[in-house]
Formats: sequence, structure tokens, C-alpha cells
Amino acid sequence: FRVERDQLVPIIFTSGAKEIVIDYTALITFHRLGLIPKLADIFDAIYYPDILNAVWEEDRQKYKPVQASQERIYEELKDKFERDLINCISLSGLYKGSEPELAVALSEKEGIPLVSAYLEKELVDGKPSVVVIRFNQILTHLYEKGRINESRYLELKRLSSDRESLITNGTDEIFKKADRLVFDSTTLEMAERFELIDTILGLGLKIVVEENVYLGVVRKIREGEYSNKVSLWQKDLQVIVSDLKKMNKKKLFVSEHIAVRSDVIQKNLHVQDILTVETFQMAEKKEVPLFVDDRFLQMQPTKNVTQKQFGSDALIKHLFDMKIISINEYAQAFLKLCE
Repeated sequence: FRVERDQLVPIIFTSGAKEIVIDYTALITFHRLGLIPKLADIFDAIYYPDILNAVWEEDRQKYKPVQASQERIYEELKDKFERDLINCISLSGLYKGSEPELAVALSEKEGIPLVSAYLEKELVDGKPSVVVIRFNQILTHLYEKGRINESRYLELKRLSSDRESLITNGTDEIFKKADRLVFDSTTLEMAERFELIDTILGLGLKIVVEENVYLGVVRKIREGEYSNKVSLWQKDLQVIVSDLKKMNKKKLFVSEHIAVRSDVIQKNLHVQDILTVETFQMAEKKEVPLFVDDRFLQMQPTKNVTQKQFGSDALIKHLFDMKIISINEYAQAFLKLCE
């Protein structure tokens, strides 16, 4: 803390505190450290604003588990990129624009037909060299070449949907002359979903994408992994907060309604920001220490909270000093915090 006369005061746990208010940042951190059950050994009550339930609901919608079928699509595409079954060409520094615009630019630059189910006609107006093939036209070509049977062809036609074809004649000639096809990201995912990429490659055609399509696949895999992980620990955290009890069967975590100040309401803040304000208001009102891991919030000067803010680093040290956790548990928690 920075207090009067520019004195620096170390942030430490408020010794002897039996009741605290917990901020969402600290709640998440301590859960990830696996130490929330230990809080029942030192506190009688841990308070939080009931608006946190709305924040949890928002996070549940944001971090929904990714469908296994969608995960498979991205993993299979990544594998095909790594095995050079799908090639990337970078237009970085040469062109700027949206992903569909980059696909058009790549098609125009390399003279390769573009396969796109939903590309808007306006994006190729004035570009006579860009040939756009719809996904259904690919299906028809595969069927006519005997690569998929009639029932499979009709099934895929029913499951897929395209915009109106931009070329209606001469598709056989286009396929005959082409040795490469540019795919945009949406159509590439469709082809993988219907397990057609290997079939297309079997025609002797190579699939090419702009580099950002590959980067997008990698990003979606990472986002999916993160979303699945967050979804699991969010669910686990809610169960712990709801069910954790003291030895006397009294619930440890207590939610209470806090009336938001009128000046806060007028600012039309996001629910996450309102949660932060209400957490501070609750600590002020109860005049109890505030457990918070946001460094900025730890140093906020307030009437009843100043020098009563502390974070996970201070609390795990206190747990060790009180012999509630072992030296190994303390070291592991500290290293996780450093990560």
C-alpha cells in the first residue's frame, strides 16, 4: 500500500480476521490453487455480492463446452495441415481485409478457382479472373466422377446449403484444367465435417488456403481447450461455494444483496464492473478485510478497507504459518501463482 507521506506498507493478511469479503478474482485464483476448502479452517464467514450469480451465468454462456464433433473437425484439419495435405499461402503484408476477401485475393493472385459456399457476389464483381465454385458444384463433380454414391450425394445435398451459383456452365472444364483449389475457412470446415477432403484430394487436386485460415484453426483448438477447461472448473467452483460448510454445519460462503449507488447506476457499467463495485461496497459496509487478487484494487484507498486488502500470495503464507498447509503445498501454490 502507499499511504500518507509516501510510506510503503507491505500487503499482508489481516491477522485475526474471522470474516472477509471475497472478490471474484481471488475466488477463481484460490479455486485454481485447490485451497478453497482450507478457508473453512480460518474463517467463520466469507461474503460476496449476490450479483456474482449473474456473472457466473454470463461466464457459463461464454465458456460452454465445445461439441466433440466440432473439436474433431479442427483436430483433423490441423493434422492435414501438418501433413501438408492442405497447403498455406501467406498474403501477409500484401493484402488486407476480411477472411473472404483474402480468399478472393489469393484466388486472383495465384489464378486458382475458389471454392466457397457463401461468398457474396459483390466480392468478385470486377474480378473476371476469379472463378467461384459452390460447394454443391463440388458435390456434383464428385458424384459424376464416381467418388460418392447417389445416396451419399443426395444426403450431402440435403445437409449443405449454398448461395446461388456464380457460374452455371463449364464447371467440368474448370475442374479438368485445375490442379489446385482455394477454399475459404467456412467451406473447408464443411468439407471436413462431411469427410470429403480426402475424396477431393483423391481426384489429384490440391487444396490451398490463405495462411489466416490455418491460424484460425489453431486458435479455435486453443479456444476450445480453454473453454472446456474453464467450463469444468467454473461448475466445480459453484458446487464448492454452494456446499462448503464449517464443522458446525454452517455454510462458509454467504451471498448478500448490495444496493448499487446511484452514481454507479448512471454509468451503465457492465455486470463484471458492477460486481467489483459491489464487492468494495460490501467490504466498506461490513468493515472487514477484502480478499482480492487484482493489484489495482488491492491499492485502492477507501474509508474502511484501506490496508485491509490482501491477495492469494499473502493468504497462502498465512495458511503455512498457521500450519494449515504443508511446506510442499505452500511451494506448489506459490509456483502456480508465479505461472
